[in-house]
Amino acid sequence: MNSNDTTPVEAASASVVMPDVHTALFRPPFYRGHLDVVSGTLVYGWCIRATEPGSTCRLNVLLGGYLIGSVSTGLSRPDVSEAFEHDMTPGFSFDLSDNGDFDADHVCAIIRKLLASDNPEPRGVDIQIAGENLILNRTNPAENIQSWLRDVLWTLERQERSNPSPLPKTEILPSDRSPGQTTEIAIVLGVHRSGTSLFTAGLQALGLDLGDYDQNEDVHNKRGYFEHPKIRVFNERLMAHLGTTWENWGFYPGQESFQDPALGSWRHDAASLLIECFPKPGRYALKEPRMSTLWPFWKAVLNDLGWEKRQILVVRNPEEVAESNHQRGMRAGRGFPFISEPEPMRALWAVTMHGLLSNLKDCQTLLVRHASLYSDPVAVMNACADFIGVVPDATALKKFSCEFVDETMRRATTTVSTDRGAWGILARNLYEALGPETLPKTLSTADISEILLSQQDLTAQLPYLGAIRDSISCLHSLLEQPTAVK
Repeated sequence: MNSNDTTPVEAASASVVMPDVHTALFRPPFYRGHLDVVSGTLVYGWCIRATEPGSTCRLNVLLGGYLIGSVSTGLSRPDVSEAFEHDMTPGFSFDLSDNGDFDADHVCAIIRKLLASDNPEPRGVDIQIAGENLILNRTNPAENIQSWLRDVLWTLERQERSNPSPLPKTEILPSDRSPGQTTEIAIVLGVHRSGTSLFTAGLQALGLDLGDYDQNEDVHNKRGYFEHPKIRVFNERLMAHLGTTWENWGFYPGQESFQDPALGSWRHDAASLLIECFPKPGRYALKEPRMSTLWPFWKAVLNDLGWEKRQILVVRNPEEVAESNHQRGMRAGRGFPFISEPEPMRALWAVTMHGLLSNLKDCQTLLVRHASLYSDPVAVMNACADFIGVVPDATALKKFSCEFVDETMRRATTTVSTDRGAWGILARNLYEALGPETLPKTLSTADISEILLSQQDLTAQLPYLGAIRDSISCLHSLLEQPTAVK
C-alpha cells in the first residue's frame, strides 16, 4: 500500500475493499487487509495471511506512530470469505477506550503529545503486522484528524472519570449478615415503558424477594410498579444533584464524573438504603427504571457491599416505547414535555440503551424481549430461573401468566412509523443489533462489545449531548418556577 495514503476511511460495504498493496507485502506470507472503519474510538477492519487464509493474524494498533494496543483477527466477515472463496474469520475490532494492553491514561498522553506537536496534520491510525516491520494500512480517520483526536481525548477523559473507585471499607454500614452469608440480587434494567414492572412480577413468582416495595397501582399500570419509593426518591435527588432528570435525553452517564469525591456521601447513603430495603441474606429482585441511567453509580455501590448481582435487561421496540409514553401523556392530560413527542422519546431510548450497554460489559447479562413476555411468559420466566439459579414453581408461574399477563395492558404495538427522524433511525439500528425477538438469551461481554462497535453513527453523536442536556435542564428549571400572581 502507498504509505502516504491519507484518504478518509469509509464504512465497509457489501463488497470487499481491496488496498493498494505495499511492495513489501509481496514477500511471503503475503498479507492482505483493510482498515474499513475509524469512527469515534472504534477501529474495524480485516486481515488475512494469503498463504494460510484460515490462520489468526496478530496486529498492532498505532496512533500517530505510537503503539496503543494489539488485536487479533477472529470476527466473521462473510464478504471477505466470499471474495477469497475461503471459510475464515478475518475481521478485527479495536476500541481505543477499552483495550487490555494500555490504559486510557496512556492513550490520552499520546493524543495530547500529537495535538501539541508542530505537525499541523499528524498521522492517524496505522495497523501493523505484529512481529514484522510491515504497515498493513495507514489512514487518517477523518478529514480533520486534529478534530478527531480532540473528540477521542474528550471521550476517554470522561470515561475515566465515570469509573468510580470503591468506597473505603470502613465507610460501609454494618448489616445483619454474618460471614459466609451472601445476598444475591437480580437487577431489572430497561428504559421506561419497557415492561419492567410486568417482568419484576414474574421474578416474584420465581420466589425472589422484592423487599419492602410499594405496589402503587394507577391508571397507567393497573398491576402496580413493584418499586421501592425510597430508592425512587433517592434516584430523583441524585439526578437533581447531577443537574438532570430522568427524561433529559441529553444526559449520558459516560460523560459524568462518578469518581467525584463529592459523590462519596451519596454512595454511602445508597449502600445504607439498600441494606435498609434488603436487610437479611437472601435472593432479591430490584427494579427502578432510573437505575438504568445511573447504573455506573449503582454498580459501584453493589460492588462496595459485596453483593452478587444478576443483570437482566428488558428491551422493548423503541417505536412501542415512544407510542406508549405518548399514550400515557394523553391519558394523564399532560405528559413529560421534553419526551412527549415520539422522536425525543426515541432519542431517550437510544441514549439510555447505549449508556447502559457500555456499563454492562463486565459480566453476563440476560436479554429479555418485551414481546416474548406476552407471547410465552412461562417459557420466559423458566429461562430467567436458569439464569438466576432458582427452581421455578409451575403453579406460581401459571398464576403469574393468568393474573398479570394481560394483552389489554399492552396498549402500544409495533407499527411502521412514517415520521421517524434521525434519532428514530439510530434507535432502530441499535434495537436490531440486539438480535431477533426470541426467548431470553445471555449476552456475553464480547456480544455487548460487538453490538456497541456496530453503532458508529450513534457513538458519533455522544460528544454533542452535553449542549442538549444543559438546554433541557435550563428549560426544566424554568417550567418548575412558580408563575407570578398579577
